[in-house]
Amino acid sequence: MAELNSKDLFSICRELSFGEVVPGREEEALYKVLNEQILDLCRGLPQPMQSPGIMFMMEYSGLAPGETLDFYKNYYKPVWTIIYHISKKFEPARSLTEREMETALKGQAMSLFLHSIDDHLTDGQIGTSHLMLLLRTEAWMRMTEAIESFSENNKEFKSIAEQLINEYYKGVCSLHCPKNFNEFCAQFKKEISTIYIMPLLTAKKLGSTDELMSDIKKCIASFGLAWRLIDDINDLEQDIKGEHSGLYYSLPSTGRELWDSIDTGKNGTAAEQITKIITENRIIERITSQITEELKKASLIAGKHKMDELSRQYSVMRAPLELWLKKQKNQASKN
Repeated sequence: MAELNSKDLFSICRELSFGEVVPGREEEALYKVLNEQILDLCRGLPQPMQSPGIMFMMEYSGLAPGETLDFYKNYYKPVWTIIYHISKKFEPARSLTEREMETALKGQAMSLFLHSIDDHLTDGQIGTSHLMLLLRTEAWMRMTEAIESFSENNKEFKSIAEQLINEYYKGVCSLHCPKNFNEFCAQFKKEISTIYIMPLLTAKKLGSTDELMSDIKKCIASFGLAWRLIDDINDLEQDIKGEHSGLYYSLPSTGRELWDSIDTGKNGTAAEQITKIITENRIIERITSQITEELKKASLIAGKHKMDELSRQYSVMRAPLELWLKKQKNQASKN
């Protein structure tokens, strides 16, 4: 990447994006079920809090009054389509019933919301209030209800969910601060452990082997990490003011010190100095390359287990990033 000022770098980072996945007709029908879970969540609140709950969820999802209630429009589709494709893999011998699929999507919908709201509540981006406490409590209850219903008193199913919930809290409540980029990535994979639950229980219910269960977890972990890292690139301008993102842990120690000095207000030129370090060390290219590798891993795992459409979705997502990397490489070879 050529030498840039911070404004130009932030602009490039905002524009990097995944390819758009277009789900099939059956997936679209299930997406409606996923969205309905947020309305049901709000209806489960005490009556005086139901309308405020819906209004908050619309604002939180970036919806304007009158827009279609698409609460998951900012979530990349393979985070829920994976449940559908796991189910399809086992046909015609076994598939999820309509009720089982709805329960699986209910659990996944709540786990996605909880991962997001927990993060924003604990870092102060959203202030605590009676409404937030109600929404968070109701969402957790509904996720655990979905796990309980889906498990049908099977102790092995409950054990899988319990282990993943424990892993989630080990990640989000860890007192250990990552020392480097690899530790940051490993910790994040723990922080999304509740998102593994319903896909893994789906596979288990349908008769999955241990190998497939392990691979599904790896698949979701790679996809989730790719998502986190593209968000970190997109949000560089905001994160540089204090958030320790994946980019922060990719910097040499001098860059991290500069990053921290912006938060304290001690260095008015720190952003330009960090921009120089990022461009000289090709940090954006390196992280983008990591993102494409994670999506390639996810795609290969899905393909290995004959979930070809899911594999294609991961490939579609990484295509624009691979094209951008190729352009950067060509530009560097000319300079």
